[in-house]
Amino acid sequence: TPVDLFVAAMSDRAFIQPTILFAERHARHQPTYMFDFAWASPVQNGALGAGHTVELPFAFHRLWTPSTPYQLGASPPILLADQMHAAWASFIRAGVPRAPGLPDWPRYDDQTRATMVFDTPAHLQTDPARERRRLWADLLK
Repeated sequence: TPVDLFVAAMSDRAFIQPTILFAERHARHQPTYMFDFAWASPVQNGALGAGHTVELPFAFHRLWTPSTPYQLGASPPILLADQMHAAWASFIRAGVPRAPGLPDWPRYDDQTRATMVFDTPAHLQTDPARERRRLWADLLK
């Protein structure tokens, strides 16, 4: 629908495109790791999708708070929270995100654009936003 297209474009402009630009620049000087939280919340018949902040209860392993059913539904995937939380904790401790059950997570660079996609199942993807990234680069020249 036109509304869905507008929301997708604004999400790209507000979140995806600036994140990619930041990661490209940061990766030139420091180890950089990119992730995409893709698990779509079932709340409101899926209207929330994988919206902004939906990933936070998973990253902090806080799936059972009073607000959980309103944001994540009745049965959020515990394995996803286990993996995401462990990867973040590993990154904090050692500077490298690792977790049981996750594939090796290489550093982000502007050649491979390795991105861990947190979904069920979590998986590594190369340049997952390629077409959208190129479109925005052309539009913002």
